Amino acid sequence: MMTNRLAKALLGRGGDHFMSRYFFHVRRGQVTVLDHEGTELEDAEEAAREAARRGREIAARDALQGVAPCSGVIVVANEHWSAIFEVPMEGDEA
Repeated sequence: MMTNRLAKALLGRGGDHFMSRYFFHVRRGQVTVLDHEGTELEDAEEAAREAARRGREIAARDALQGVAPCSGVIVVANEHWSAIFEVPMEGDEA
């Protein structure tokens, strides 16, 4: 029999819902780098904030390395690896 503490941990915060796993694939032109690990988050809104944060981080890293900005998006996928939306990287005109 599962303890209440274990049951709450398995169900997520507060014990009333599940956390979802989101994957953040980076697409630039015809190349897509897949996120095989994913991240557990509350909902799609939190996933959108995480995608924007990752896009800013990539753009900043490129700038520090002297790489010219190029267009790209963070493709956010659900736990079934189905793309649910895309977030342009910081500084993109898209």
